[in-house]
Amino acid sequence: MSNMKIIVVMLMVMPSFFYRVKAACCSKVESVDIECSDAQNISIAAQRVMINSMDARIKLPGAQKSIDWFCGSTKNTIISPSTEVNQIRVNYNSNGIVHFMLFFCDEIPGPFEAGLKCALQEKAWACPSTANDVCVYELKTETTDVRSTTTVNSVTTEVAAGVRASAVEVTGTTGFGVETTVSGSKIVTTSEGLFLEILPGTSFCAYTEGISEVDVHTPSGFTWRCSLTKFKEIPITLGGGSISCSDLDRCNDGVCDVNVKSGDACGSSSRPVSSFLTWAAMVLLMRCLRTFNLGMGVFAGVV
Repeated sequence: MSNMKIIVVMLMVMPSFFYRVKAACCSKVESVDIECSDAQNISIAAQRVMINSMDARIKLPGAQKSIDWFCGSTKNTIISPSTEVNQIRVNYNSNGIVHFMLFFCDEIPGPFEAGLKCALQEKAWACPSTANDVCVYELKTETTDVRSTTTVNSVTTEVAAGVRASAVEVTGTTGFGVETTVSGSKIVTTSEGLFLEILPGTSFCAYTEGISEVDVHTPSGFTWRCSLTKFKEIPITLGGGSISCSDLDRCNDGVCDVNVKSGDACGSSSRPVSSFLTWAAMVLLMRCLRTFNLGMGVFAGVV
């Protein structure tokens, strides 16, 4: 029996072992401390950093070994001893000592400030006015390190009837990563998952809100966090596709898709690959089972 339990766990976990690497990273080249106590500010590449500023990120106009900077109006130069750099990070201490950290980043995608907002994943649906009861949609959430988006899926008549009969309305839905302002709509839950109920004759759209926030582990010092999917009523019936669901600007491609890292050991984000690798993993597992003499009969009994 213990062997059978181990097989089940392996079957459940195996697909998560396979990922496609996609990330931006920064490598630290050099650091140096220089005093600038009289001016109370420095500037590099036309960007000013005031005293008492910590972890200021300055993107240079191209990779270079010689970087000019100003202590007040006095020009100085930092020389990178080994390789070109394209970013400088600054800690300007209260005692006037400026700690410069020189980095080379293979990509600096932004954002470059906190509090920016954008909208992604905009689609529309409609509950027909001829429907005999509320329309039911399944809400499926996909989560990565920096992104949690909820997709809306149609359900069968049998599933919809079961949801109407046994669902419990959820309050404080932002904790589930969803929010609805659609008139008469409800976020409900059953043992099968999370669902959205919409009144007949109602059209609605969905979008996920992206917000930029401070993250010292990214090249720019900021990252996108996409975690709240909002449902909004729209006045006309639309059949899907791209629409203007939110007043926010559309998110650029790649927002919240990549978890960028920085440091001497560059990290990477994880993203599932195609189901072919999962299938290959299963074949490998079956061969291992034969090697350990567990037999296909036991394997079939577990599955």
